[in-house]
Amino acid sequence: MSQNKVTVAAAAVAAVIAVGYPAASWYLGKQIEATHAEIDAKIAAIPYLKLVRHDYQRGLFSADEAITIEIPSSLFRMPTPQEPPADPSAAQPEARPDAPPAAPLPPFRLTMRTAIQHGPLPGFKTFGAGSASTVIEFDEAIQKKIAEAFGGKPALDIQTFYNFQGGGHGTLKSPPFKIIIPSEGKASQAIFSGDGLEMNVEFTRHMQQYLMRGSAPRFELIEPSGPRIAMTGLRMESSQQRMFEDDPLLYSGSQQITLAEISVDPGQEGGPKIGLKEIKYDVQVPAAGEFVDVIARMGATTVQVGEQNYGPANYDFSLKHLHARKLMAINRSLMALYIKPELLQDQ
Repeated sequence: MSQNKVTVAAAAVAAVIAVGYPAASWYLGKQIEATHAEIDAKIAAIPYLKLVRHDYQRGLFSADEAITIEIPSSLFRMPTPQEPPADPSAAQPEARPDAPPAAPLPPFRLTMRTAIQHGPLPGFKTFGAGSASTVIEFDEAIQKKIAEAFGGKPALDIQTFYNFQGGGHGTLKSPPFKIIIPSEGKASQAIFSGDGLEMNVEFTRHMQQYLMRGSAPRFELIEPSGPRIAMTGLRMESSQQRMFEDDPLLYSGSQQITLAEISVDPGQEGGPKIGLKEIKYDVQVPAAGEFVDVIARMGATTVQVGEQNYGPANYDFSLKHLHARKLMAINRSLMALYIKPELLQDQ
């Protein structure tokens, strides 16, 4: 082959790449944007979340997305039962019917910012439809406390890879942390700490199926003048398949959660030490048409209370032939009542 022909061939290949790569990157970027739109639709469908802002800026080789989510503060509210008066015969102040109700706490808000690289060579680091890196931001006060708890490191590192079939896999990692919890009326402060966690998710196109695995070595709550609670060896695995095309949250499948050990040392408060070992929680939700069964098994090989071992202990239960759509409707209704308790005040 003559030198001129080689030059012409090389120029032709370069031209194909110069034209073809941007076109491929544009197409793959559009595919990833559609995938993110589906994820956002799932978020919007969750009863206790509100998608208040969504901004997706797609370029030729990359894109940036920012979504802001609100979570009702009532979701984190703990029930506070009223204590009976010390003297039941004492006159109690009458409630004023015209008194204005207490102002509700503002919702908890977070923003997820995702930097996306389009394929077929995203960031020129790998071969695929694309890759993404996500960070989570909170308001200034919460962000400061998170920075203190995680030693200045990001609380979550989220990385996602998209394949050419429309699916992909993602990883979520969290570093070790230590949170100081103020104790009212006590000189000492409680400390909640952990050795971090890691989760891996594999998903198919349109999130029709996904497999999630996660683990966390240790969580511990210590109150210097009180109890010490430790949990070690947490592992979880979930395999799910969507039941209906028109319901993005309704899945069937299985879920397993295991713990190597939970220990409770009452410390100066007194009482027996409590220890549970090899704890397992297994739920199977097989589907047949529009109906599901719920089969749950819970157990521990060791249930130690002081010197006495009551293990092994197991508890199983099942619910058969439940209509999946009605079950999901009930779940949404109950969640709506929980996050908006004022709906029950007039009942």
